[in-house]
Amino acid sequence: MSTQPEASGYAPVNRGQAMLAHLIEVHKLFRGQLDTLRIALSEEPAVAAGAAAQIAGRDLRRHCLYFCQGLTMHHTIEDVQWFPVLRGIHPDAPPVVDRLASEHEAIAVHLEELAELAPRLGDGDSASAEAARKRLAALTDELTAHLDYEEEALAPFLRIAAG
Repeated sequence: MSTQPEASGYAPVNRGQAMLAHLIEVHKLFRGQLDTLRIALSEEPAVAAGAAAQIAGRDLRRHCLYFCQGLTMHHTIEDVQWFPVLRGIHPDAPPVVDRLASEHEAIAVHLEELAELAPRLGDGDSASAEAARKRLAALTDELTAHLDYEEEALAPFLRIAAG
């Protein structure tokens, strides 16, 4: 496959490289959504007030649920579609894929608990807001480490994937 730009001006990319670029973009979106939730749930009035312009009340609940559902769907797609293929075509992939799948299960617990709190967010329930902040802090730590590892660990497998 040539790496010279075609007449259209775009350089051809193999399928694995395109998948890696897509994965990184999707992870960037999830990181942004996570930051928005953390800011909106902040205990610091100035920070939370700034976030109120972005999301508040019912929108906070909706944003939280969309984030939880979206990330769950993303992990399900990886578990069901990506990981079995990687296991089958890369002999070194199973330990990496097994770790990622295990991390998905741990992250799912945080997402389920956060989704259970979501209906009570944004309506002045300080106990629910505090519980959501704690859950979000734990989720942030695990998810950030997971996304970083996933991008780094899958990159070699995806870069050499057949085009």
